[in-house]
This record gives sequence, structure tokens and C-alpha cells, in this order.
Amino acid sequence: MSGLRALVDDEGFRVALGCGLVLAFATVLARRTGLARLGFGVALVGAALVGIDAALGIEGPVGSPRLLAAGLVALAVGTTLAARSRWPVAAAMAAVLPGALLVAAAADGPVPDWARGLVLVAIVVAAPLTMTFDRAAPRFTAPLLAISAAGVYWTVPDTEQALPVLGAFLAVALLAADPAAPPSPGGAAAAVGLLSWTAAVGGYGRPGSIVGAIACLGVPVLVPLVRRHPRLVGTRAALTVGAVQVATVAVASRVAGLRYSVAAAAAISIVALLAAGAVLSLVVPRRRNRRHAPP
Repeated sequence: MSGLRALVDDEGFRVALGCGLVLAFATVLARRTGLARLGFGVALVGAALVGIDAALGIEGPVGSPRLLAAGLVALAVGTTLAARSRWPVAAAMAAVLPGALLVAAAADGPVPDWARGLVLVAIVVAAPLTMTFDRAAPRFTAPLLAISAAGVYWTVPDTEQALPVLGAFLAVALLAADPAAPPSPGGAAAAVGLLSWTAAVGGYGRPGSIVGAIACLGVPVLVPLVRRHPRLVGTRAALTVGAVQVATVAVASRVAGLRYSVAAAAAISIVALLAAGAVLSLVVPRRRNRRHAPP
């Protein structure tokens, strides 16, 4: 099931989208209370789990949403604490491990062991990098990851979980409209965990799609690798990184993700990510004066 009609007709997508809009709006209203840093993750995880429950029940045919919820909370808490460390990326890699183990275990049922291992590695590597990106450009994180969620949906052969997850990401992407959106390290880590889990439970029927779907994480993972202190502000930067993300997700989802072979999907994904990283290294500027950069 694919296309716009599939989105409109799917109860899980509609419920997640509606719940996400309400929670995203509540996040903006709560900005002055200091809760906005938690809002991204709370809105995303809450809307996605409510949508999955509406579509499949609390224990769907593949994957365990209860265990997933515990893992996502652990990821958010661990990354939030690690963000206060002197070495936030290194600390986050250790801090996300318990949550990553839970999320990987939540990809149960017919999901192969190698796929759960890939989910574990993807979260441990990608969550700290996405946290770093979010700290540099918090308004960009949610919309870029919404493109990733669309890529996961277009990649995996079984979309029961991907549809409500996409609805949640699309709703939370509207937080980019808030000019004072603060960084949300816990939300960034939870987003990576949610997308990685969805790739595994939706893609086991075509193994290569799991690899392609995880590669859809794209730009938020790549930017910290090519720019230690990126400067991402304004419409031009948004259009630039958005275009790179769309291109990366298109190749990962519609080329790599359509391969049955894991090796072929991995080779295509690696080439796409390397090409995207090369482009980003040319188009993403560095911050010129760190002392006056936003925290």
C-alpha cells in the first residue's frame, strides 16, 4: 500500500498525525516553562505509539511497542544527560547503549538477528551525531528527519508501523516554524531509535530494505562528520541541506532499499552517503566565531 491515498485511509497515520499536531502545539506553548527541550521527543514518541496502537494494538504482529517505548525513554534520558558532559558525543555513545539494546530487542518476531544488530549499531553511532546536529541547528532536525521517515515508508515492504511513524514525524516537523526552538538531544536520539526500529520491523520481508531505510537518516548524521562546527541558519541553508537530504533519501529508499540483497543495498547506501557527505563538506559553512555562536 503506497501513495497519498494510503496515508489518508490509514487509521494509524491519521491518529498519529492528529496526536502529533496537538503535542507539537503544546510544546510551543510550554516553551516559557522550560519543557520545550523535552517537547520534541515527547510529541514524536507519544504520537507514534498512539498511532501504532490505533493501527495494530499495543502488541502488533511484529515488534513490541511496550519494549520500544521503554527503549526510547532510555535513549532520551541517556542522551539528555550526556549532552551536559564535557565530551557529549563520546558520553552519548555510552549513554544510549541501554536504550539501544531495548529498541533492538523490541524488533522481535521474524526480524533476523543481524537486523537487530544493525539497529543497535545504527542507534549507538547515529543518535550522538544527530544530537550534535540538533545542537547546531535545532530548527532543522525535525523536518529533515520527517524526510527520513518518508524514506522509510517508501522503502519497507510492510508499512503497518511506518505509516503511524510517518504521521508523527510530519506533525512534529511543524516545530521548525518556531524561531526559538531549543535543541532537544533526547528527542533527536528517540527519533533515531524510532526510525531504526521501524526499518527493521517493516523491512524484514526484503532484507535490503532494512539497510536502505536506515541509510535514510542521512544529513543529520553526516553533517557532524564533515563539519565540526557547522553554521546552519536562514532559508539558503535550509534549502541546501533539504535538497541533499531529499536526494540521499531518494537513492537510499528507491534504489538501495529495493534490493533484496543486503550486500547490494549496503554498497549503494554507502556510495550515496559518501556522495552526500562530500557535497555537504562543500556547501555547509563553518561557524566563524564560536564565542558569539548560539549555545
